[in-house]
Order: sequence, then C-alpha cells, then structure tokens
Amino acid sequence: MRNLVIISFLILGSIVFGQSKLIGFKSGLSLNNVNSENFLNKTNNRYGFLGGFTYDYPLKNNFYVGIELLYAQKGFKEDFMITDSSGEPLKEGTTDFNTSYLSIPMKYGYSFGNRLRLNVNVGIVPSILISAKIKTLSLEEMKMVTYRNTDLPDRIDLAGLAEIGCNYKLNEQFILCPSIAYTHSFTNLANKNYMAGSNLRHWGVALSVGFKYFLRNE
Repeated sequence: MRNLVIISFLILGSIVFGQSKLIGFKSGLSLNNVNSENFLNKTNNRYGFLGGFTYDYPLKNNFYVGIELLYAQKGFKEDFMITDSSGEPLKEGTTDFNTSYLSIPMKYGYSFGNRLRLNVNVGIVPSILISAKIKTLSLEEMKMVTYRNTDLPDRIDLAGLAEIGCNYKLNEQFILCPSIAYTHSFTNLANKNYMAGSNLRHWGVALSVGFKYFLRNE
C-alpha cells in the first residue's frame, strides 16, 4: 500500500511538470461515515471540508485522465449514554472520531457536450493520514476532551471513486466545474492498536466546485 502512494506522488510529479492541459483547484463539503460489520450498532455522519489542486489530461474520443491533490476531512460520530450503578441514564454524549487525509484521486473519465460538458469519472483514491482526533466526554472531569491519536489508525487508506459533474466554459481559458462524488474504502481503518476486531471502512459523499485553467499548446 505504501508503494502505491509513492507511485501516486511520482505520477503526480511527472504530470505537473509534463505537458499540461487543464490545471485548477477545487473545494467543497463532504458527508462522511463508516461501514462496520462488528463494531458499532449505529454511527452518525461527520461533515467535513475538502480542497486542493486538480489536473486533467485529454485522451482520444472525449476520454481523459485526471489526478488531484486534496486535503480531505473524514470520520464519524457515535452517541452514548452514561448511566448510574442501577442503569438509570445520567447524561447523553457524542464521541467524534475525526480524521484528515492527504488524498490523491486518480480518475479515468468521459466527457460530452459543447459549452456545457458533462463528465463521468471512476477511479481510485490513495490517502495518507495526517491527523486523527477523538473528542469525547471525560468521565473523570465530566467535560469534553480531545485525544490525538495519529499513530494508532492505519496511516494508509485506499478507496474507490465514482463521480459525475460538468465543465461550464466561462471564456476561452477558464472553466467552472461543479461535481458530486462518492468514495468507499477498500482498506480497514482499524488495527490491533485501534478499535481492534472492528472492520471499519470509510465512505463519503462530496459536493465541490472548482475552477480550471486551459493551457493551449504552442
């Protein structure tokens, strides 16, 4: 998995310094959660931010490849109830499991249309964990506290991606690019040091808007 991330960076570097076509940036909001077979009965969504740089390289017959370098927030929430010794409820609370990644979506897509072009993309998203926090209620202090545990979850995540969007040509060089994307991890977030025995896989839906700049060949 680490080799895949290294290869992704090499591809990104070769593209950026190679013959460019469409470069740009994007930002948006995401709805995130996890699927689990044996960890939690119910988890709640976490809303996050994503943003970064994009690159598209056109191929023949309206096909193209793309790569992005994004900061992406993921995670989920779990509700809990504190009870007394007799089982009577005392206080409700929510634990926030917040993670942030450096993601490198690699896409293969098809585009059709004229001034307004519709895009359909599929791809993979290798990601590197850069931050992991748990915010929960401390039973000793009876207040919310934050624990940083970046070293505990698996640092590498690999997900599949499906995306639809459009490119609206503003003028000869600038393009407006809204899109909606769904991602689902192939890899397990948990390990022997972090939620051992769980089978946690990220999933999320992201709504984003970007701008792209068209570089013509001389």
